[in-house]
Amino acid sequence: MLDLGCGNGGKLAELVADGATASVGVDVSGNFLGTPPPGLELVRGDLNELASMPGLAGRTFDRILFLQSFGYARDPVRTLREARAILADDGFILLTRTHPIRYAVERAEEHGTSLGEEYFSSAPFSYLSGWNDRISLTKRRYTVSDLVNFFSAAGLWIETAAEPQLSEDARAATRTSRSG
Repeated sequence: MLDLGCGNGGKLAELVADGATASVGVDVSGNFLGTPPPGLELVRGDLNELASMPGLAGRTFDRILFLQSFGYARDPVRTLREARAILADDGFILLTRTHPIRYAVERAEEHGTSLGEEYFSSAPFSYLSGWNDRISLTKRRYTVSDLVNFFSAAGLWIETAAEPQLSEDARAATRTSRSG
């Protein structure tokens, strides 16, 4: 398993504790757990440079994870192609992202602009990292169709897409408000 943008490696350490083997976490910060568990290797590196990362050369992975990290890809198609090159034939990529409408709502409220303007804006946005207040992180804005197109251009396909769902209580409240 390869976790690209693994942060401190904590989530991958949990997966190793649950049985994942020969796992590698890559993060640009290098601010990793003190002592990773056996079977977990943590590598300081940039997910934008997979093809030239010495810790990954000649290796393949059954699972490649982008857990909220794909927004840091400067060239999303290139990053996915490089990930695909080290993916086992029967492997898969798991990519999680915050739904882009969330950021559009936040920016529309902050900037006094419309939701549509912010959703379709292509300008990157930056913010201070949570682990070092001297480091600013920049994410590329995206739409859902952008993600589909990135995968397609990289020679991949999306097998399953899941969006956040309402809790049962929220669903019941929605049904009640519609019928009343």
